[in-house]
Amino acid sequence: MAEAFVTNIAKSLLWKLASFSAQEFCLAWGLEADLARLEEKLLAGIASLKSEFNLSEQTNDHSHVLHEETDMRQSFQGFFGLVGRDEDKAHIISLLAEPFEVDGAHPFVIPIVGMGGLGKTALAKTVSDESAHFDLKIQVCVADGFTLKQVMSKIIKSVTGDQSCNSLGDDELKEKLEAILNALPKFPNKLDRVRTVLFASDIGGPTCKADFEKRLIEFKHLRSLELIACFELFPKRIGALKHVRYLNVMMNSKLKRLPKSVFKLQNLQALFLGYGLEELPKDVRYMIRLRLLFLTTMQKRLPEGGIGCLECLQTLFIDRSKNLEYLCEDMQGLKSLRKLGIMQCKSLISLPRSLKYLTALEFLGIIDCEKLDLKTMEEEYEEEIKPLRLQTVIFAELPATLALPKQILQGSGNSLQTFLIEDCPKIREMPECVGYLNKLQQLAIRRCPSLSKRCQRGTGEDWPKIAHIPEIEVHYVDTDEETSD
Repeated sequence: MAEAFVTNIAKSLLWKLASFSAQEFCLAWGLEADLARLEEKLLAGIASLKSEFNLSEQTNDHSHVLHEETDMRQSFQGFFGLVGRDEDKAHIISLLAEPFEVDGAHPFVIPIVGMGGLGKTALAKTVSDESAHFDLKIQVCVADGFTLKQVMSKIIKSVTGDQSCNSLGDDELKEKLEAILNALPKFPNKLDRVRTVLFASDIGGPTCKADFEKRLIEFKHLRSLELIACFELFPKRIGALKHVRYLNVMMNSKLKRLPKSVFKLQNLQALFLGYGLEELPKDVRYMIRLRLLFLTTMQKRLPEGGIGCLECLQTLFIDRSKNLEYLCEDMQGLKSLRKLGIMQCKSLISLPRSLKYLTALEFLGIIDCEKLDLKTMEEEYEEEIKPLRLQTVIFAELPATLALPKQILQGSGNSLQTFLIEDCPKIREMPECVGYLNKLQQLAIRRCPSLSKRCQRGTGEDWPKIAHIPEIEVHYVDTDEETSD
């Protein structure tokens, strides 16, 4: 039980770190390798507490949990409303009536968080009862350990009042629920007020596709659009949705090409492109307000005059582009870029030398690019080092890299705080410029045999170059020793 408890804590921590922001996705990379050590330390602490306080393991008691037959009505018999929550209630109702924007996106869920007994469920029920903004409202209350069958049954009961659902099987419940949903209007009467649309199932047949596109453009003030299902053809008239800020087709593996009209979305701020996309056209340069781009592409080279023209772009992820050999050479045009992540680009040969002109860049993560040598981003003769703002640098799983990029590190002398080098077996030494990284607080070297040996505390040839860094972790594979301070 203790072991499972610790594992859950560690994995929960890892998940929260990885999910904190899409823009910080690489910062959590590598923590899986530390889970074992974290678990070991936590287990040792728990064992010590068990011994000191004579603690014993007990099974969970769920006797206090609401049973399946205890629905919302039974839970609130005699409920006459809340006292002292008028401000919270009014705030939630206002969010439902006029959804707020966060970088152009809108919430699908409004969470109400707090410890047990504070009245979270009561507040939600009060909001539902007193909000007059929706034609259909469904109230469902479930406890820990709920099942899909239980949720479907409760939804049907809430809508129809049918109490015979408990005796139905999963397939029967699904059919009944689908019949209820199909009886509802397919689209709301006031489409111009809709801000967020998510399509999670495929649309088959030419008639359905034509109707889908016709209806889609009726959402005149749409801000957020997600096409999760396998749409083979992108809506050709999407350019008419001029208010869209957020577009996500990342999970749409059948989508091969984008229509030209998509590049008319000049208010778009976040674009997530999927794993089936054959190429990203140069026309992306017309998305002049784009701030975040997640890209997976089948092309071998990113063309000049495209991404490099996005002066407002702040975050760029390039992931799982297995054919990509070269990035665009005009990356100096990305004047606002703060975060650059390149992952699992197995064919990537080199990085553009224009990277040194990204003076706003704060985060650089290059991971699992097996043919890439970081030296390709260096000028052979560099007279003047460009000052950079890099704060976090991650180089990992780069088996072809022979040396660290000196010019990038030299330019970050007054800004770099965190530096991770992992699974780069051909890097043999630490460059002299690391000794001048005045702001560097954390250095981790893992599974880099030659480099790790030279950076061993007190004895390594490169130890004097890194001795000034407050937190140093060096994992030396050959001797299976680890030093950490």
